Amino acid sequence: MFLTQLKRPALLSMILLSSACSLLPEPPKPVIEIQTVTVEAKITHPNLPRPIDLKEPEWKVVSKANLEEFINILYLLVFLQYFYSKFRRRVYIYFIF
Repeated sequence: MFLTQLKRPALLSMILLSSACSLLPEPPKPVIEIQTVTVEAKITHPNLPRPIDLKEPEWKVVSKANLEEFINILYLLVFLQYFYSKFRRRVYIYFIF
């Protein structure tokens, strides 16, 4: 008898719970307006590199007569490169004779 009395409220509560908020009116959705706008991009152009200043090569011939002079110059250049590398400076020495 007690169960028969609970059938109606149980059925009513199950119907209300299963429908959840569908019985309430739905709030209006906001209107979304989409616009396409063309924006011009600013393009920057880097400066042109400076021109290469090529000079005429100077040719020197190494012979037995001037060999000591060239060896001394090479020792001096190697020493300078070692000296500057101690101070963490990048020095590039090009051998042009």
